[in-house]
Amino acid sequence: MAKTIITQSGDIVNYSNIAAIYVDTTPIEDDSAVAYGLWAETISDAYLLGSYNSVEDAIIARDWLTNWLQQEIYGVYSLAESEGSE
Repeated sequence: MAKTIITQSGDIVNYSNIAAIYVDTTPIEDDSAVAYGLWAETISDAYLLGSYNSVEDAIIARDWLTNWLQQEIYGVYSLAESEGSE
């Protein structure tokens, strides 16, 4: 099963290497902006798939991604940015 996820920053992550996808409820603070991360974890590394203005937005993105992964055999999924995020 070939799966490709394109992160908000344009990085490509092959789904077959991912062990877990999760939302980190600890905020990411960068230049006085607060964001919550959607992460993919492999055996040796973790990848920030996207950052969102609220935990709720990150959970919605995770749920959409999880739903897509459960339904697609082959495909590419691109994570959209939440409104107002940079």
